[in-house]
Amino acid sequence: LRVRFDTVEALAGVDLAFEPGEVAVLAGPNGAGKSTLMGVILGLVLADGGSLHVDGTDLLTASRRRRRAFREHIGYLPESVAFSGSLTGRQVMRFFARARGVSMARAEEVLSWVGLGGPAGRAVRGYSRGMRQRLGLGVAILSEPQVLLLDEPTGGLDQEGTSLLWKVLAEWKAHNRTVI
Repeated sequence: LRVRFDTVEALAGVDLAFEPGEVAVLAGPNGAGKSTLMGVILGLVLADGGSLHVDGTDLLTASRRRRRAFREHIGYLPESVAFSGSLTGRQVMRFFARARGVSMARAEEVLSWVGLGGPAGRAVRGYSRGMRQRLGLGVAILSEPQVLLLDEPTGGLDQEGTSLLWKVLAEWKAHNRTVI
């Protein structure tokens, strides 16, 4: 893949392969292109060249329908999560559950799983950074996607939150899902 932003070459010939069930860590200094790569995978950043093959199909040249079908199987936790502060954690989770066609029971299960079952009725504006990160992780895993993209997922997490993240990684790997 190749991506340029004006005079900055954000990605210069990145060549990676990920297998189902693989947990891969992209490491590098700030500005190395890790988030840009995730943006290309998500369809939020347009590549200037190269290809992005998934199951033998180049998503950069595939039909809009094929790209959308692939992206329906992606969960994403951005580096900085932001939710409306006036909504409760439960309202946020239910909004995303409806958008993804996931049951409300699954939304409640995920809230509990990420340690927000108790505070789910509180407004997000009262959540700590780590609690918002957990809510973001919950949204990312809500539909049990085949590919999970986590951009700096430990930001703001305490020891308990980090342990939870490791459990998610282990579960995704055990179910032959990919985590980047």
